[in-house]
Amino acid sequence: MPKQNISIESGKTYEMNYRHPADMTGGTLFFTVKSVESDDDADDSTALITKDVGSFTEDGTLAEWTLTDSDTNLEKGKYYYDIVFEDSDGKSLPSSWYGEVRVDKHPTNRNI
Repeated sequence: MPKQNISIESGKTYEMNYRHPADMTGGTLFFTVKSVESDDDADDSTALITKDVGSFTEDGTLAEWTLTDSDTNLEKGKYYYDIVFEDSDGKSLPSSWYGEVRVDKHPTNRNI
């Protein structure tokens, strides 16, 4: 479970990817951003960003998703994310990546 911090600008679009050491075909990769490091929210309804990826390339080892300008339209500050893979049998592995999301914000907002 490597810790990997991310820095983004509010209101910008980012192409994201994650390479898993084994074939993820049939499973789902979950990317979640929250304002707290952990909670008891069973369905992640308090999450600020959620992405569920179920289609993988490069022999099933590469997941790709987009964070849109609407997704990243967050206040400047520190948030928390993780990437969790659940296999086709519904077994969740420990977080593959996790860490802080640092959001910076600049003056122009009308492009969001």
